[in-house]
Amino acid sequence: MSTDFFRSLNAFEGVPYISVNLWFDKKISRKKFWALLNDSITPEYMNLDFYDQSNIYETRKDTSYITSNIIYSKAYDSLTDREIVDATMSEIKVVFPNTDAQITHSHVHRVPYVIYAPYPGMRKNKLSNKTPIPNLYLSGDWTSKIMTQCMESAVESGYRCFNSIKEGLI
Repeated sequence: MSTDFFRSLNAFEGVPYISVNLWFDKKISRKKFWALLNDSITPEYMNLDFYDQSNIYETRKDTSYITSNIIYSKAYDSLTDREIVDATMSEIKVVFPNTDAQITHSHVHRVPYVIYAPYPGMRKNKLSNKTPIPNLYLSGDWTSKIMTQCMESAVESGYRCFNSIKEGLI
């Protein structure tokens, strides 16, 4: 009975993701965020978006701490962390070619399944917050059939999950 409820999860394909974290000896820019856009036929860039956390949070204002995202990273599985860091630095220099900032520390996080691949028609496979298992509720962007895959739908799903739990307590 509960296996039928969860059967649609087999349709989801996980999207691997690499998060690159780079700490620098000086400030690179005052930008909080920037992106590099790829051509769909011949993708040029590995990283798609960059955040200089030192321009977002108050903790480090004198030196840049940049994080970037390599989404659907299967093509880069064979690269070493050093190769990923070097390629990321090359892409940072596309936007800031005159920077002479040096990396003082780096960390590469490889996450095998961050989101699901948003293929056409996937919304029909999303589950509701309520499950057939007593006291088991689901929340996340993959449970919302109303909104697309995004942080907003994850938050909306959290609210609906909370309301389902609250209704069960009344």
